[in-house]
Amino acid sequence: MPEPITIYYHIPKTAGTTFRDLLMYGNRLYPPNSVLSLDNWQHGVEPGSTEESFFTWSSKKKSTIRCICGHLTWQKRDLLPAPANWITFLREPIPLLRSYHAFARRHTSEPWHKEAKTMGLSEMVRHRMSVRLDNLQVRWLSEALDKVPFGALKQIHLDQAKRTIEKFAGIGLVEQFNRSLILLTEALNWPVVPTYRSFNRTPTIESDEIWSNETSDWLVATQSWDIELYQWASERFHCDWNALGDTGSRRLEFFESEQKIFDRKLAGGKSRSVLPG
Repeated sequence: MPEPITIYYHIPKTAGTTFRDLLMYGNRLYPPNSVLSLDNWQHGVEPGSTEESFFTWSSKKKSTIRCICGHLTWQKRDLLPAPANWITFLREPIPLLRSYHAFARRHTSEPWHKEAKTMGLSEMVRHRMSVRLDNLQVRWLSEALDKVPFGALKQIHLDQAKRTIEKFAGIGLVEQFNRSLILLTEALNWPVVPTYRSFNRTPTIESDEIWSNETSDWLVATQSWDIELYQWASERFHCDWNALGDTGSRRLEFFESEQKIFDRKLAGGKSRSVLPG
């Protein structure tokens, strides 16, 4: 049986640009030119795109790919190579919403960019402007995605999302990024815990939107499926971390000292190619 490739399932606004850069360029985790980004997958396979050409590649050419990353969709997983080790990151739902809204305000490519520039996050959720503002992570990890109307997710979709995660080789949490890298290194047998550059840090929601307690509680209630998924995944994550014991703590301390050195070299203007690792 061929060695499994790695497939990074990028849910929007979960530190994905940072993690993709790490996979493509960091610490030589994979051979040169063996990491493929399919970030436009969610929008369909356009003529002449990388996504279209990938499906026409010969088996020999496809065999050179050791890692695929992008905004994939779970419904199309059978079109991707197997065997594969799937991985993903989750994020606390309300910060994810804030980040997604701020991103839409800044980027004209977002379908609801104009609305986001004039409407606050809570107003957009009240008006159900996009299903992407409705429990995005459960949607991305279940069969729902854009097919289920805003506010119509059910227990079955949460259960599907949990089953999806159970099939993955590993998950990370944005709020525990460094620990996540250590656990993923264990799961994927990477030679080192990879240092990284931080990309695409979208400023959080502008300070002119101050929520009342009532609005805050209401917004939390609208994301109840994502919150339950995150809590469930977080418990699994912390069990895996605690299983490392003192070894995990030592590895984390060593890695964070390496990351500080890496950050200082970046601040000095040096490129990744001359950095250690």
